[in-house]
Amino acid sequence: MELLTVALGSSPRQRRRARNALKMFGFGEAVEKHDTLVIGQDQFLEPARGIIWDCRGFEHGRSAVPMDFSSAPNSDLDNDFILEALESWPDQELVGFLVNGVQFKPIY
Repeated sequence: MELLTVALGSSPRQRRRARNALKMFGFGEAVEKHDTLVIGQDQFLEPARGIIWDCRGFEHGRSAVPMDFSSAPNSDLDNDFILEALESWPDQELVGFLVNGVQFKPIY
């Protein structure tokens, strides 16, 4: 499933504008560079709603795909070294965040 194939827009006008923008500016390029793109769920077609999309591929000309939360985070860190060096560190949760990625937890 790709974002563009299931959520190009909810109206014919939006789809036409998106297609024209893609033709004029190329895939993944915007009129202005933006650090963050926020699209409300109401702007997606029904099949694409409720999915968190991974848009990192845009930078390389690829489509957005559903985020894979089961895969390990990409990192250039030497995780084996970190685990060994910090084996006796008193805050192992912090070590886990460093190696496995941060886990956001609710505050009760």
